[in-house]
Amino acid sequence: MAVVLMLWAHTSYFSVFCNSCVDTDECTSRKHDCSFDGDCVNVVGSYQCSCKPGFTGDGKICQDIDECNDGSHDCHFAADCTNSAGSFDCSCQSGHLGDGRHFCSDNWKKVNIDPVCFGTKNDDHGTFHIQEAGQIYTFKLVHTSGSVTCVSILAIPTKWGCSLPIYGNHNLMTVITYSNKTVLPLTEFLKGNDSTYYTYQLDGADFNSATLVFKLFPTPLVVLVGQQFQLWYAHDLVNYTEDNNGGKTCADVYALYH
Repeated sequence: MAVVLMLWAHTSYFSVFCNSCVDTDECTSRKHDCSFDGDCVNVVGSYQCSCKPGFTGDGKICQDIDECNDGSHDCHFAADCTNSAGSFDCSCQSGHLGDGRHFCSDNWKKVNIDPVCFGTKNDDHGTFHIQEAGQIYTFKLVHTSGSVTCVSILAIPTKWGCSLPIYGNHNLMTVITYSNKTVLPLTEFLKGNDSTYYTYQLDGADFNSATLVFKLFPTPLVVLVGQQFQLWYAHDLVNYTEDNNGGKTCADVYALYH
């Protein structure tokens, strides 16, 4: 009888004691030993560790998974895979252009028949027409002849832009538009307080590069046979300080097709 009473008393005391307990969240209080590359999940009276995506281990020790060597990446077949901590990067191989995962294309097709030439003032734009219908990822321009100047007394001739220091690195001024003069979103243009000047920069290019390769369209551009596009000098397009401009540039136009 004494033993039974003692057990009953101990059980009653334990129940009362436990009813006043509060679980310690080791995860938020950082009283855990999960890896920096792992996640901590709180459970009643303890915690659990698991490795983050891209890592393998027991959560307390996590090692990076090399997706490139393990073949668990989704890079395009014409792209190179580079491993990084917990992830990987895809880049199109030389001669190809794309996002590295969904596509890498070298399917450049010349659009124009004769060189497309444009001046720098008085709406002196060049025109080309699409020869093949399809989806286009971007355009590139290959210089064939000529040069242009802005404020001709002060600036040196260039193939694609303006050499005046006031434009800094945003000194490219050759833009492609629809037939209604709407500029194609092929790069990020410099914006002023109340307008867009359509000057810009491109990685790996300057105003005297032999070729300008534009950035990819946000979504592929669907084109039809005979559809007209235009080449403009930015000052001429927006009628901004064009009076002292001079010269004319000619180029071949290539489209990157799907």
